Amino acid sequence: MKSRLKELTSRSNGWGYEKRKQKLRDYMRGWVGYYHLANMKRLCQETDDWLKRRIRMCIWKSCKKVKKRIANLKKCGALDIEQKTPHRYHR
Repeated sequence: MKSRLKELTSRSNGWGYEKRKQKLRDYMRGWVGYYHLANMKRLCQETDDWLKRRIRMCIWKSCKKVKKRIANLKKCGALDIEQKTPHRYHR
C-alpha cells in the first residue's frame, strides 16, 4: 500500500494538485472498502500521518518562491494570518 501511495504522491509524475487528490481519494476509498472489516485503526492513523506529510511535501516543493510558499501556508491554515512574518523569510 505504501509503495502505491509513494507512486501517487511522487513529484515527478507531472500531475496537478487536483488530479493527485482525486487519484489518492479513489485509491484510499477502494483500499478501505476492501479491508473495512479488519481492525486497522492504528494502521490507518499511521498511514494518514505519513500521507499528510507526503502531500505537504508535494505542495511545498511545487512553490519555488518564498513569498508563494508563505501565501500557500496561510491559505492552507498552517501559518496564522495575523502572525507577523519572521525576518528569515525576507530576502
